[in-house]
Amino acid sequence: MKTTLSLWGGGAVLGMSMLLAACGGDAGTTQPRASSLLAARMSSSTAASVDSVEVLAEDGLGTAYVTNAWGGHQGRITRHQDGSIRILYIRRSADTANPMEWRVMLHAAGASGWTEEKTGTSTDDVNLLLDPTTDTAYVVAYPNSVPTIYEAPSYTSSTIPGTPVPWQTLPATSRHYSAVGMGADGTMCFKTSVELATPVETSNTETHFVCGRRDPSSGWVWNTQQIQKIGNRYTYDYLFPGGFGTWQLVATAQSDLHRTATDFPNASLTYIFNGIGLYTADISGTGTFNLQPLLPAYSTPSPATTTLAPVARMIDSYMDSQKRLITTYYAEPGTGATAPTRGFYTIVRDAAGNVSQSQVWSGLAPYGFTRIFEDGSHRMWMLWTNQGTGYTQVKLYALTQDASGQLTLGAGTEFSTQFKPYAIEGAPRLALTSRGQQLSNTVEVMFAACEEKYGDKPSFSSPYYPNETPTKGTQKIIRFRINLPPQ
Repeated sequence: MKTTLSLWGGGAVLGMSMLLAACGGDAGTTQPRASSLLAARMSSSTAASVDSVEVLAEDGLGTAYVTNAWGGHQGRITRHQDGSIRILYIRRSADTANPMEWRVMLHAAGASGWTEEKTGTSTDDVNLLLDPTTDTAYVVAYPNSVPTIYEAPSYTSSTIPGTPVPWQTLPATSRHYSAVGMGADGTMCFKTSVELATPVETSNTETHFVCGRRDPSSGWVWNTQQIQKIGNRYTYDYLFPGGFGTWQLVATAQSDLHRTATDFPNASLTYIFNGIGLYTADISGTGTFNLQPLLPAYSTPSPATTTLAPVARMIDSYMDSQKRLITTYYAEPGTGATAPTRGFYTIVRDAAGNVSQSQVWSGLAPYGFTRIFEDGSHRMWMLWTNQGTGYTQVKLYALTQDASGQLTLGAGTEFSTQFKPYAIEGAPRLALTSRGQQLSNTVEVMFAACEEKYGDKPSFSSPYYPNETPTKGTQKIIRFRINLPPQ
């Protein structure tokens, strides 16, 4: 069992400046001056727009272990068939055993504003998903460390059965490293990571998962729970029920290892994020489980003496309607290494098992966060965001693809000025198909923003972290909508 003290897991604050975006700016990154993006530019070939930028809440503090900016793989926003919107965020709870309070805010169809629909408590990460077959929203939380589903709008609760092996019970200071995904047929899959006893931390882990569906007449019907020993730890999973086939669970996960479990025992950082795993399993829980490296770990000329280990950090993973798994990761070389070039890369795996060569996103700044998604016209897009040192940067890129399916950055549209004066924290959360959303040319987005605004001080440099005081680090919850042009 590992106690974590950082925003992204692993027990130590990350050394890469592009991922240390918490309220304090990106020290060490080279970024444009604020004046370079003061005027929004619209590409004639990408007539996308952003509207409904609003502050939904100002109390999204979370805890020292999990905040609204933590992770990035969680579902937090849904848009329903009648146009209503739900957003889930976390804030501090008065319950010391369940220090997180989750709060669902509802913007009902035709309403002029938001209302609180439901609150609850949790020891660990919380998700909001949508069943696309019934248009029902579900919250998945950990009250008293028990994985539980709440069904909107009544929020009737039911536990996810840990049978025959009970789910691991952890204190709020440790992570279950859970993940949840929703399939197009309403199948929900839930996964946790369990660390077994070992002298080498993170080298002896199991993946526990179960999939099920909600029957309108009889309630949840769960398949067989599967326990799979995988050895070295993988976390921050993106789950895709029905991925490469109707009865298949597909997932990508980040290699998250203590340095003693890697080839870099003398690295300066305690935990190394270097490599991405791909696993497939039968949704029934009884078929073959297969774990393979989607991206093997990078190496250096002298790993035993390396102090700066290479990085291959998964930023985003998405499965499109063609059953292509598109994973974006950030990479940088370690001590003495000449490759990879620092920046964002993509790797694509199709349903037939063909995996493309890793390719750098040419023309994309090597910092910030990316989100890839498909619209209702089956066009591909990338949303790029960055906290910056003088303003929040937001840019939407159209993605183009050649006959072989190779993706490249197309025309881009700047939206940065529409988010002033808020300083974005972490990765934005989109309403996506892996969370149950139907493809659409309207995309709902939320992100956490710092308590401190740009312009309130001579320089945006004070490190406001969520665990300092009740006032410092309080997160604002920002919601907006992306409108994409018709085909």
